[in-house]
Amino acid sequence: MEEKNHKENGYEATQLPEEPWAARAVFTVGGLKITRGILVILLAAAIMVGAIVASHPGGAATPDATTTASEESKQDKDKSDVNSEDDDADSFNPASLVGMGVYDAHDAAVNAGMEVRFISSGDAAKTDITGDIYNASTRLDGWDDWTVVDESDDGHTVTCTIDSKENLNAKAKSDENRKAGDDAAPAVMTACQREGGQRYPGGYDEHDILGVIQDVIRRDDGTYYYKVKATVNADTDVVVECVTTGDDNQQTIVSWDAN
Repeated sequence: MEEKNHKENGYEATQLPEEPWAARAVFTVGGLKITRGILVILLAAAIMVGAIVASHPGGAATPDATTTASEESKQDKDKSDVNSEDDDADSFNPASLVGMGVYDAHDAAVNAGMEVRFISSGDAAKTDITGDIYNASTRLDGWDDWTVVDESDDGHTVTCTIDSKENLNAKAKSDENRKAGDDAAPAVMTACQREGGQRYPGGYDEHDILGVIQDVIRRDDGTYYYKVKATVNADTDVVVECVTTGDDNQQTIVSWDAN
């Protein structure tokens, strides 16, 4: 019965009497005789190949450790660069642009990931700078000596108010002269009023509260200028322009006119 089943299944088992010390079954498959041992080995090999294929779908090769490490290192560097840029943007303070030259301010803002726009102060010919500030024709207009004097930003765009070195120097000088005039004002006003009293013995009264047209100011040549309304001879109103020279303690008349 067993022999019949073997034949129906396509193989035939026989015994090898010539090798009594290693008696084993021999299977005939498609005309080939295969021993049981070889068949077991073949089945084991097939199982191993199947396991290898299953563990590497698509026949993918085992990743090279050096390549993987290199790729991970590159990814870490890319992340580090992105984080560094984010940190630069987060740490950037637009107020730090005040006092910088136009080009330095432009580069600092752009490097921090912000757009930058410039508007001028005190020069109608340069009311709005939105083009390429590195354009050659723009440089010829003298932007190199322009400085940021104020800024505002919305977190994305920083708008810088700029002024020329010439204007800034003039303003600084004007502020300095005004301060010097304030310091010397008591001495200047005393000298001017004394001069008016000498010129108009019939009466000289300066309107030094509401009648001041120009507060005492030092001029660029170092003299002091004062302009005020006054009443002379008790009935005539005039405008007095008085120029003096000296220091905070004593002033001498340079010129005095009443019209």
